[in-house]
Amino acid sequence: MLLMGDEVRRTQSGNNNAYCLDDDTNWFDWTLVGRHADVYRFVTLLNARRLLRDVEHEHQRMSLTQMIRRANKAWHGVKLNQPDWSPQSHSIAFTVELRQDKLLTHLILNGFWEPLEFELPSVHNGVANAWWPLDRHRP
Repeated sequence: MLLMGDEVRRTQSGNNNAYCLDDDTNWFDWTLVGRHADVYRFVTLLNARRLLRDVEHEHQRMSLTQMIRRANKAWHGVKLNQPDWSPQSHSIAFTVELRQDKLLTHLILNGFWEPLEFELPSVHNGVANAWWPLDRHRP
């Protein structure tokens, strides 16, 4: 979701209720368009690409609810298949597999203030290092 000015890096200094302010917090600074022309161009091209895409195949897709019902699911803690449901726990992980669609996702959520070391399920022939984090590019 894009809000007014996101395409030129407009900020309200963290104020998400600036609609009621009549000052520069809520005003649009038109100089941002020139200063961030690269981001503006990227968002413009992204929107144009979105309008050109074929959406017919999307009518054949299943909903997220249908996918979840069909999926093999497993909950984990830092150790595989050992989720910690206690109130003191600050982490959880889960694996979702749709074999028919060849989709395997393992999500780790760490709300602990220290880094934790999580076991990873095997992916290909027992190899666990085939996973890659979302914040990095695929190998």
